[in-house]
Amino acid sequence: MKSKKKIIIISAVGVAVLTVVMVLTLVCFHSWTDATCDTPMTCKKCGKTKGEALSHEWIAATCKEAKHCSRCGITDGEPLAHSFNEATCELPKTCSVCGATEGEPIGHKWNEANCVSPKTCMVCGLTEGDLGEHKWKSATYNSPKTCSVCGKTNGVPLTRPSQSYTQDLPQTSAQIPAQARKNCLICGSSVTRSDTQYCGSHDCGKSGCPYPAKRTSLSWGSFCEFHSCSDPKCTTERYSGSYFCSAHKDR
Repeated sequence: MKSKKKIIIISAVGVAVLTVVMVLTLVCFHSWTDATCDTPMTCKKCGKTKGEALSHEWIAATCKEAKHCSRCGITDGEPLAHSFNEATCELPKTCSVCGATEGEPIGHKWNEANCVSPKTCMVCGLTEGDLGEHKWKSATYNSPKTCSVCGKTNGVPLTRPSQSYTQDLPQTSAQIPAQARKNCLICGSSVTRSDTQYCGSHDCGKSGCPYPAKRTSLSWGSFCEFHSCSDPKCTTERYSGSYFCSAHKDR
């Protein structure tokens, strides 16, 4: 009887052990790895998967880096080209995205100071220093001393002679005493006429002109400043004492 009971106990133990072995063999106690961009959660023991892959989280490409996944670091494509802003007077060519630079600043291009504005860069408008001096043009019979830049005037026009220049002068060079003989005030040539201070090349072409104004003071006309038309294209004398000849008198 005891022997039979012992056999039963041994058999029960064997069955239990066999059952445990079979459970351990057939049933997996999973050890999961985290899901990645490409694979879902996966058991390291049996390879079983759970859920879905995470998929990539892409960061857009920049000038410095290609498009890449923030999780796994994989890249796609190439970095972008720089988006350069052109160089300025003080800054080199510069990428507006990443700040990278290339080359050198172009430097200022200065217009010199005048009476209207200080030294000024024609590219960026930067100014430096103070206003410059006036550029004066000498007074004439018609205009006072005048700045050619801003038009400011200084003083009054020249005063025209009130009497004929020929008054009380000898009419021929032979009648002119040696000490009274003169040279042209422009070129220094000997002046043989008694009624002018200028030689034939520089004297007014108006017969009997009482004004010792030289033709070379103008860039137009064949007469002195008093007789030449004020139109720069005109080569004739003025009209009835006005500033313009008969062709331009309507002005």
